[in-house]
Amino acid sequence: MTNIRIKDTFPVTRSIKLLNILIIIVFSSGCGSVSGNRHAAQTYLDQGNTYYERGLFDEALVQYTKALEAAPGAAETYYNRGLTYHAKGLYDEAISDYTKAIERNSTYSSAYNNRGLAYTAKGLSDMAIADYSKAIELDSSVGVFFFNRGLVYAQKGLVDQAITDFTKAIELGGETARPYFHRANAFFLKGNYDKAISDYSTALGIDRRYASAYGNRGLAYSVRGEYDLAISDYDAALQISPGFTAAYCNRGMVYAAKGLYDKAIADYTKAIEVQPRYALAYFNRAVAYTAKGQHDQAIADYTKALEINSKY
Repeated sequence: MTNIRIKDTFPVTRSIKLLNILIIIVFSSGCGSVSGNRHAAQTYLDQGNTYYERGLFDEALVQYTKALEAAPGAAETYYNRGLTYHAKGLYDEAISDYTKAIERNSTYSSAYNNRGLAYTAKGLSDMAIADYSKAIELDSSVGVFFFNRGLVYAQKGLVDQAITDFTKAIELGGETARPYFHRANAFFLKGNYDKAISDYSTALGIDRRYASAYGNRGLAYSVRGEYDLAISDYDAALQISPGFTAAYCNRGMVYAAKGLYDKAIADYTKAIEVQPRYALAYFNRAVAYTAKGQHDQAIADYTKALEINSKY
């Protein structure tokens, strides 16, 4: 193991979307108390909801806008139109509509949560945390509010706060494997591999096809030197997700650590085939070629890794 330079081990896991934001949005289907032409507004709202559920977002936007023309004060309609903009990736428009919903209903916890998600998508983490915190202040019984805030805390490196929020999300329920998976990632970051493995295992007990949980548990096993268990988990991850480049790269690292350089090279090569600009795979394949005395191939791979990422 000492002759193998394993660079950026945990970023390999980040390529599994370690901090992937789960877009959990609460959908409002009722028009609530509105002024103006109530019947027409409700009809447009219902049509908009039907289009939304069918994934016809442009058509949904037309109907929600008509509903707002008929009943301009409807917080729920602004909320649903914001939801539709959100689904189209139009985050500024979504934020505007969520804000209008909040202006009309200051206790609209779901609107705060969803605006937080839109801020998260725009990289405005502090504003996102403020909105998730407000949603929690308004309704502390919803686990997903804690879960979403925990994801942003983790993204900011506030690992202890993230663990607290993921734990609360688990206690409240409503989510299944994901809070365990993300809490495991946070434990991993703290170097608490036993707790990380326990949470990954719980996530896998809930969802046996959770490829990222296999991949990350494999990484935790490999850090502890439990290479056979790590390989088994990487095998499982790749069976579920054959294009999982991080699992190929990480399994290659374990094979290299065991001195199985041909298998390591095969895995790095597969990772490169799937992701041709995977600098870490080129770098680690170069290390394996060096260990085998194949210096020309090693130089070519070191050169390619540097071409892709000058930090290597």
